[in-house]
Amino acid sequence: MESNGIDKEISDRLYSKAWSSKICDAVYKRRRWRMIQFGLIAFLFAFFSSSIVWLAFFENREAELARDELQFWVQEQIYGTTAEAESKVQNKIYNQETMKKNPVSLDVDTLIEASLDRR
Repeated sequence: MESNGIDKEISDRLYSKAWSSKICDAVYKRRRWRMIQFGLIAFLFAFFSSSIVWLAFFENREAELARDELQFWVQEQIYGTTAEAESKVQNKIYNQETMKKNPVSLDVDTLIEASLDRR
């Protein structure tokens, strides 16, 4: 008999408009809250992933520019030192008449001396 009482109570609740509207409201609230959570999670994920990509792109660009500037400066220093060493060697060679016919050769010691003199 109890099962008939429980069945009757269940069927009464299922057919009750107040109980049905409470259940529907609870389901809609839960769905709405889940959609809000999903929207927030999607927004935060998109925001942080785009921020990381943005920062990575610009950090690499700035590092690349700094690296290029440093490389350019080093090349200028090397070129300046080499040109200075060449001119010193050529002056020494042209000062000596016996060496006029021999080709100009740059040795490492002369380059190092010119570099140290320049500094």
